[in-house]
Amino acid sequence: MSGNQAPVRFDVLGPLRARSGPRTVHVGTPKTRGLLAVLLCGANRSVSLETLVDALWGQGPPKSATKNVQSYVHRLRRTLGDPERIVRTGPGYLLRVRPGELDAHVFERLVREAAAAASRGDDVRAARLLRLAAGRWRGEHAYAGVPDVPLVRAEAQRLAEARFGAVRDRIDAGLRLGRHAALVPELCALTGRHPLREELWARLMTALYRSGRQADALRAFADARRVLAEEAGLDPGPALRELQRAVLACDPALASPARPGDVLDRFLRALDAGVPAGDGDRAALSASIRAGRRLIADLDDAAGRLLRVLHADAG
Repeated sequence: MSGNQAPVRFDVLGPLRARSGPRTVHVGTPKTRGLLAVLLCGANRSVSLETLVDALWGQGPPKSATKNVQSYVHRLRRTLGDPERIVRTGPGYLLRVRPGELDAHVFERLVREAAAAASRGDDVRAARLLRLAAGRWRGEHAYAGVPDVPLVRAEAQRLAEARFGAVRDRIDAGLRLGRHAALVPELCALTGRHPLREELWARLMTALYRSGRQADALRAFADARRVLAEEAGLDPGPALRELQRAVLACDPALASPARPGDVLDRFLRALDAGVPAGDGDRAALSASIRAGRRLIADLDDAAGRLLRVLHADAG
């Protein structure tokens, strides 16, 4: 790569493309695009020549398949402008991808960071990171426009499942934060697109119930039962049936978990109610807690702005 050329970045969360700065890099023939896709599926790992040949030609490769792969690699190196980007590694080839250069890697890193935040109880940060992760996708399917290669198709399916998991985790964070009513429209759309995903129906029922819409939650269960029967010949699973029972019984376990901010508000109100006019120590404690809460909110907002800037630069 020349010193004046911007590093090449690879986007696979949608149509496959390579870009250098604002410029899209034209990869070339379908075989060359297929080769790039297979190498990106195994980015930073050696992909054997046998795997490449099988991916590009299946069960009937030409006798010249090995030489053809070598020719495609040569063209790809020239197209990417960096002879060291694709290296020979004994039995195969390895495509070097640096941090931030492959959108799938960025997506998965954000999902991991969100999981870590959620495990610490920081659902605000987890939800924000998962929204950033969702923003890395440019289309419905990963590796769109690539010739039908089983290895690439399997990787695209893996990424689709990871995307679904990220959406589910973001919704769970929102439910824990008490954003039930705001999540209902999105969950209605998601159950329409993924009608056989019982976990989505369960979250829709939960969001409706916690929004004070018990009857609508029960109607959502009826819709789920009908769709499962019509499209898959199945009854709702035990978890969804148990949720219906809990909604009917107004089970206290379905109540929204108390958020730390709500607990703190109740504590402050109780503290204020019991502070005599001359009790300076307790009044000072109340003021200190409020100041600390404002500081935490300011820092959280600043962190969010910084994250958006950093991820925009990484993109």
